[in-house]
Amino acid sequence: MPRKLAVLALLATVLGVTAADWPQFMGPTRNGRSTETGLARAWPDGGPPEVWKMDMGKGFGGAAIVGDKVYIQDREGEGKDVGTDSLLCLDFATGKELWRVSYDAPGKFGFGGSRTVPAVSGNRVFSCGPLGHLICVDTEKQTIVWKHQVWQDFGGGRRPMWAFAQNPLVMGELVIIQTQTPKAGVVAFDGATGKVRWQSESLGDRYGYVSPSLLQVAGKQQLIAVAAGPSTRRRRGQPAPKLGPPTPKVFGLDPATGRILWRYTGWQCMTPAVVPIDLGDGKFVVTGGYNSGAAILQVTPAADGAFKTTELLRTKALGSHVHPPILIGEHLYGNSSDNGRKDGMVCMGLDGKLAWKTGKEPIFDKGGLLLADGMLISVDGTKGILRLIDPNPEKLTVLAEAKVLNTPQCWAPLALANGRLLLRDQKQLKCLDLRKQ
Repeated sequence: MPRKLAVLALLATVLGVTAADWPQFMGPTRNGRSTETGLARAWPDGGPPEVWKMDMGKGFGGAAIVGDKVYIQDREGEGKDVGTDSLLCLDFATGKELWRVSYDAPGKFGFGGSRTVPAVSGNRVFSCGPLGHLICVDTEKQTIVWKHQVWQDFGGGRRPMWAFAQNPLVMGELVIIQTQTPKAGVVAFDGATGKVRWQSESLGDRYGYVSPSLLQVAGKQQLIAVAAGPSTRRRRGQPAPKLGPPTPKVFGLDPATGRILWRYTGWQCMTPAVVPIDLGDGKFVVTGGYNSGAAILQVTPAADGAFKTTELLRTKALGSHVHPPILIGEHLYGNSSDNGRKDGMVCMGLDGKLAWKTGKEPIFDKGGLLLADGMLISVDGTKGILRLIDPNPEKLTVLAEAKVLNTPQCWAPLALANGRLLLRDQKQLKCLDLRKQ
């Protein structure tokens, strides 16, 4: 069995889902890759058929899909004494709300609304709210089984500027998130009881927005955690901040114990948000905005059970800001615009050579991205334009495009199952049929 298919089969077994489901952030293998086939390579005027749509509060939380159910996080109200987080369950065929579980979560933060994608495992859904509430919901009883305030429980101080953004990772009996507090960098909870199974040492004194990801090294899984580097922001009229010597910001952890196996210092990002992506053979790419660029690293076993981390490449050619790039062949494709850099979609070889970039036309700013049936599906996060792209290292090749979302800041992750795409802006969730008609 090819390596990627073996990983998919393993994760599907662990999560208790089928290959056709989209049970968590970035899909079955947590890397934006779908096994879907039979998708249309052209759309009628007006874009792919709309199956349904529903109103939602503002936010950036994407959907998880298992069987005939959709799970998505929503948020209503924001203020010092106002705010409610909800986990919604919808009928995948019609968009009808089947049930919701809500809890009080008063507070206000920049770019308000939901943040993350639930993770589904069997009859349980794990969801993390923007103020640090991690809940486990029983889908049959439609009740909260357990709940933690992970930011406060582990010594978090002032709330992060852009709130708490963690997409839960399910590994067997464990639910893992990066708390990134002074007491614990990463924490694993027992999925059944909510009991803390382990907590790692601190990863530093600044908060980032990267969820844990997986890496295969010598046939065994490791966790990759990314922490925030020093701020390089310069206040108006003030000199640039003085930076001390770099400290480790990328870590490999043992998923069974939380022990840190290796640390890497070279790549730094002051506000990281993009999950690292496994490239195979112990290699992975880490990237971010704010001129941090990208690095490709190789992890190999060393003596006495230790691990060696080798930097294969560091470059400014790719700088994905919100969503991770996708590997196709020997090239990475990523939406690489941020608040200052306007590179649009970038195609970069694994050798670090820039194949092409779109710049501002089209800009693809912060929009979601996934791979299905040999095609890239991408949203322009500024204009709400959905594009179907034939990946080609020679040039951008757009097969079809349509404006399908109406508000700016269309930054939520995409979800695809059974030929239907779920995507969201600041007012609504839409379901589109991408299958051949």
